[in-house]
Amino acid sequence: MTDFISIVWVITEKCDKECLICHRFFNNENNLSLEEQFELLKYLKEQGIKRICFSGGEPTIFKSSLFEAISYAHNLKLHTALTTHGLNLNKTDIIKLDKILDQILIPIRYLNSDNYESTNRIAGVFNRHIKYLLSWLMNSEIITEIVTVVTKHNLNSIIDIGEIVFNISPNIRWRIDEYYSNGYNKKLELDFQIADEQFGEVIQKVRSHFSDERNQLITFSSKLSRAKAPDLLITPQGNLVTTCNHESLPKGHYKSGIISSMQTRRDQDYYKGSIRNWDW
Repeated sequence: MTDFISIVWVITEKCDKECLICHRFFNNENNLSLEEQFELLKYLKEQGIKRICFSGGEPTIFKSSLFEAISYAHNLKLHTALTTHGLNLNKTDIIKLDKILDQILIPIRYLNSDNYESTNRIAGVFNRHIKYLLSWLMNSEIITEIVTVVTKHNLNSIIDIGEIVFNISPNIRWRIDEYYSNGYNKKLELDFQIADEQFGEVIQKVRSHFSDERNQLITFSSKLSRAKAPDLLITPQGNLVTTCNHESLPKGHYKSGIISSMQTRRDQDYYKGSIRNWDW
């Protein structure tokens, strides 16, 4: 058994967008088959994992198999989360996911497509599709969380992003992260990174601008806290990797059994806001 409560599964490194801020680590794309994915999910359940976050790359480019894997995990009574840019999801997809998904995390870093970060100027931008997507999600029971990473290029737009998000739904969750260099984007650290004092100023501005009720829905994550709290990842090939202090550390294939000896610094309370109450 492991004391990790939650695990991030990078089910693919492929993505239909090319955002410079992306945290992707891995180059090999020899992904597990669907049957192998089911086997992995059963193993995680046996090891005491309670929550799994499906991530990428962009996991929805393999929408059919992704939905099957999420459904299988849900039937194992694993809490499920999905990190996605959301541009490949439609209303019918949200209706399907509402039956099997606990939480969805969607990045919004810019209010328009005139930004430095994205070469195709779509992902991470608030646009018409994202507006529709959020309205569909608000009619579901899926816990929706917007994730805004603060960089040099959106530092002065954070309040405006929050206003747009809360105008769509006053009950949506909003997580504001300080930029943290890792994976592919580590080489671009100087292009994105802000000073710790600047992130502190963002926190103060957000806290003072929004009401106490809204502030209860807003969380902040500094790069220091993220660097010190290791995440456990599974690669598309089923290898275990920990990310800590701006580095990815390979730990071996999940079948080696190494997961049972791995430890986390995060307790179960950290994930309370990301799980639904299912009739299990």
